[in-house]
Amino acid sequence: MPRKRRQLVAVVTGASGGLGRAVAVEFARRGLAVVLASRRKTVLNEVAGECRVLGVPALVVATDVADEVAVQHLASQAFKKFGHIDIWVNAAVVGLYGDFERTPASDFRRVIETDFFGYVHGARAVLPYFRRQGYGTLVNVASVLGEFGIPHMSSYVAAKHAIVGFSDSLRQELRGSGIRVCTVLPSSINTPFYANAGNYTGHVIRPVPPVLDPRRVATAIADSIEQNRDHVFVPAAAAFLPIARAIWPGLTGQVASYIIHHFQIGSRRTPYKTGNLYASNHKSAVSGGWKEHRGMRLLKRPVLASAALALAALMQSRQFRNQRRAA
Repeated sequence: MPRKRRQLVAVVTGASGGLGRAVAVEFARRGLAVVLASRRKTVLNEVAGECRVLGVPALVVATDVADEVAVQHLASQAFKKFGHIDIWVNAAVVGLYGDFERTPASDFRRVIETDFFGYVHGARAVLPYFRRQGYGTLVNVASVLGEFGIPHMSSYVAAKHAIVGFSDSLRQELRGSGIRVCTVLPSSINTPFYANAGNYTGHVIRPVPPVLDPRRVATAIADSIEQNRDHVFVPAAAAFLPIARAIWPGLTGQVASYIIHHFQIGSRRTPYKTGNLYASNHKSAVSGGWKEHRGMRLLKRPVLASAALALAALMQSRQFRNQRRAA
């Protein structure tokens, strides 16, 4: 970066909780000034207090990233306060679980507006400042689900696929400009995302292990900026998933379906809810407090995981065939 670390200014959306909050605090720990954005100003003030204790200035700007005008205001306030913007992290996210045909179209659209167009709005807002400076780093937090699909989460998966493609296209257009685009693709993160998501499955949703500490992902994001990396999987072993999909698309789909139905969608019932799709009045902590399912701990070992998941898919396939014969 052209500026020394103590002078860097980072804008973080979704900074009131989960990964966004962890990223903001990690930047502050490294000496960056931070501009914090989310829908909840009171919680942002708490995060700003954490950052200021670490000795850095922090600006709070309440922002709904689905509102393009609000995101433009966020960028202008950041520039007005500090005179430059060095890093912009798009990390605001909402989720929606349920069969595509059973989830309201308005809820589906809200996920796309936040999880994809929120990133588009962020890019449109900050790129003019980056252009004038001749440098800057845009970080788009996608997901491993930006490389393959799972059932009951079509809106989120669609948004994450869009982010990956959008980032790749933008990176090529900006080549030689001094502006970098970094796409981060984490696996499940231990945040309140799952408890806060809209849910039309009728069952409690839990993350698929291995569940990452959000601070680990925040560290990976900060490191990727310092190392000028373009495409980062967290953990690195997650890069195996799109390769597996390319080689064994049918098997990968069977495995994904098996895991979602047997591990992510819990047995405990819960009422339908819109979660935090339209109002941010839910959990705002960094951690979601999730614990690993004992039967899934082997996923931390990629080789064993591959063998076990292939076996699970085979068992599912045999069970399906037996059910058809019985019918």
